[in-house]
Amino acid sequence: MSRYSSKQLADNTLIGMTAKRGKAWWWRAEDEGDESNHYEWAIPIEDVHRRLFDWDAIVVPSYSGKPIRDDDGKIQYDSDGNMIVFPDLDPDRVYVQASDNDHRFYNATPGYTPHQYHEWLLGRVGGLLGDDLVISSAGLLDQRGTAWVELSVPENLQVAGMSIRPNLLATTSHTGKLSTTYKRTITSVVCDNTYDAAMAEGGATVKVRHTKNSIMREIEMREALQIVADTGSATVRAIEEMADTKINGGQWELLLKTVVPSTASQKGKTQAENVRDAIDRMYQHDDRVAPWNGTAFGAFQAWSTYNTHERRVKGQTDRAERNMWDAIDGGTAKRDQLMLDALAQLTAGTLREPEPVG
Repeated sequence: MSRYSSKQLADNTLIGMTAKRGKAWWWRAEDEGDESNHYEWAIPIEDVHRRLFDWDAIVVPSYSGKPIRDDDGKIQYDSDGNMIVFPDLDPDRVYVQASDNDHRFYNATPGYTPHQYHEWLLGRVGGLLGDDLVISSAGLLDQRGTAWVELSVPENLQVAGMSIRPNLLATTSHTGKLSTTYKRTITSVVCDNTYDAAMAEGGATVKVRHTKNSIMREIEMREALQIVADTGSATVRAIEEMADTKINGGQWELLLKTVVPSTASQKGKTQAENVRDAIDRMYQHDDRVAPWNGTAFGAFQAWSTYNTHERRVKGQTDRAERNMWDAIDGGTAKRDQLMLDALAQLTAGTLREPEPVG
């Protein structure tokens, strides 16, 4: 189960373009209030502001409590048995908290500057909205400490027998976890994978730190806004090239040994073999992968689909929630890049079977 209930997700997430990609995995009819959190088409920017971002993150002083002692040095307690504390201003820390309910997100250094969701995730990308880009999802995580807005093209793109959708993911946090980030993603409608910009050219991510002098310079904004515009054609070219690149059975086995290396121990060897077998089954038989069997794109699709839908992660029980975080923090991109690097070496003729790890 997710650490969020379906009602919490319904209250803190807006899902658009359901006519093209269906409802969210967590949707429940009983969670719908007077106003649905699912939109058949684009989500109006006013709704995102009104329903999710109609508050600010503010910075307030931080106090450290010092116990009050009597003349003998003994700590004093009140009539209820609570220690009596004298508040002392901490010059080295501040609290970042919500303006509407005083919830504290982060104990930061004084130079930390919150990036307001309505400004950095809506105001700065609002000029993009129109016929070419629409808001396809928006939401809050971590008790509203993290937020995202996803902009998407209205229509799916067709390439290599599949549907893809270029997105601009704008995300930031008030918890110190994330810089404000604008990044490119691709959603494959048929298999629900997310591909990072590693599928295409560079320049796919723009980050702005939460510093006192942080501003989004015009040149950075243009770069961020160009991400989606570049994504469609660049990714189509990348997928077409991979779909046209043939690989044989021996090359596929070498790719698997490269991205899932064995360790020196017997246990490590067995675990690696089990993972390779699972990916190979997808490559050979899974409807989300098998149509591209025997190509570089099939190899990448098998690897990405396995990591999205079957990879086990200790301590994480909800796959959809984990995949959401992977898209935000770059975990998906790092894993995808392992296969992309191996494919590049294979094409160049330099890929060699790795030595056991450890």
